[in-house]
Amino acid sequence: PPFQAEDGIRDCLRGLVGSEMCIRDRTRNVTVYPPSVGGTLTGGSSSITYKESTGLLSLSGQRGNIRKWQRMLDANPWEDLLTTSSSYAEIPIAAGAWQYRVEVRNGSCAEAYSDSWSVTVQPRQIFISPEPGQGKTVGEEDPVFTYTNSEWADSTRFTGALGREPGEEIGFYAYTLGDLSAGPNYAEILDPEPTFTISAPVGLGHPLEREDLNMIA
Repeated sequence: PPFQAEDGIRDCLRGLVGSEMCIRDRTRNVTVYPPSVGGTLTGGSSSITYKESTGLLSLSGQRGNIRKWQRMLDANPWEDLLTTSSSYAEIPIAAGAWQYRVEVRNGSCAEAYSDSWSVTVQPRQIFISPEPGQGKTVGEEDPVFTYTNSEWADSTRFTGALGREPGEEIGFYAYTLGDLSAGPNYAEILDPEPTFTISAPVGLGHPLEREDLNMIA
């Protein structure tokens, strides 16, 4: 693109008329813009946890008007953000590797993009605590293991279930996360303290009845 200025430009238009050369001069005003420059993003956080803000991203050094912001998660296509402000912040909707950039256009020149700003959104830790006192008698089926969590008042947002160490002998068994999941935006952390108890049927004379197990604990 030419320089930004209005300038008189003489166009010589030549055409042949019969055997004669006809030359016509005219003056034309042309507005010329320098190339668009995307600028630089600064100010945000480079690593956050799910449900936290990116911090305020600010654009500087651009040439032209801001047309829109864009964001991209992992290898997905760029997504338009309908804002023309020189700064932007948000709470990302998912854990993963996010990128942000700005589209700038100066006059009729081609658009240019700022450098991209990368933000890694780590899964949010969620603590799982099996409820104490869960157990069964030898030969019974395992119950559905109940638990509390640090994020919500109930467990309705989870899929799967807790598990436990294998074994059917009388004793104490550690819980495992099994296939319990709160989704890709969370990292489940299991409380190791509560254990699952397998007891002898009370009154059958087994050397380890429930009362004895409680003493061992």
